[in-house]
Amino acid sequence: MKRWFDSHTHNGHSRCVHEPWAISDGWALALDRGLSGLGITNHVHFNSPRQDFLPDLRAEIDAIGNPNLLLGVELDIDDPHGRIVLQDDTLNILDYVIAGPHNMPTESLAFPDIEEDEIAEYFASLRDILVASLSAGPIDVWVHPFYQELSYAGKFMHYIAPIYTECLELCAQKGIAVELTQAFQRDVVPIEKEAWSDNNSFQKEVRAIVTGMVQEAVNVPEIQFSLASDAHQIDRVGAITFPIELIQELDIKEERILKLQKKG
Repeated sequence: MKRWFDSHTHNGHSRCVHEPWAISDGWALALDRGLSGLGITNHVHFNSPRQDFLPDLRAEIDAIGNPNLLLGVELDIDDPHGRIVLQDDTLNILDYVIAGPHNMPTESLAFPDIEEDEIAEYFASLRDILVASLSAGPIDVWVHPFYQELSYAGKFMHYIAPIYTECLELCAQKGIAVELTQAFQRDVVPIEKEAWSDNNSFQKEVRAIVTGMVQEAVNVPEIQFSLASDAHQIDRVGAITFPIELIQELDIKEERILKLQKKG
């Protein structure tokens, strides 16, 4: 049986975490779920780039002493010119960096009076942020591609599709892995079920769209993939059933799964 790595979790120090948890507890749960590795990737926000907590996390991880327990960050990329807020001393203590935009005004896409040119402007801005940041930054993994925009399922795929294709080409050139994330399933399926419903049309549509997008990435042979729970609470750590389903369904070979490891 393959043993998997959960590359994307939040244990605190992020606005999205309401109940912080100890790394040792998350690591124990990941091992109990059969994982071989775990990454702690709290946010470094573009508009509030606090990074002083990271040395403490580095010390906590190093004290546990397992080479498969890693320190990363989830970097917010939100500048159309690709400005990266990570400091050099931060980069020196990290094992890897995952990144994606988080502050697009996605809710505006649901405004009843939004015009088509405003929608086009939204996606043009998103495209500029992605292309500039993936080109410029020290990024190992592009996280949850278009996760916010796919909350509308396929409504905006005619905008998303060409941007996605362009970003895949860029990921192939830069050696950036594409994340397979539980987040899509996490937000529509209770953890005690961990299964998509065939009776829920929204779930079915999102699953089909995400599967098609991952297949497009599979068709670019240079691209690797990472697996992610995107856990914001401890009981989600290591819950990566959907990424594993995608790997099995699309026959993604083991050599195309990103092998993260400690630096130095």
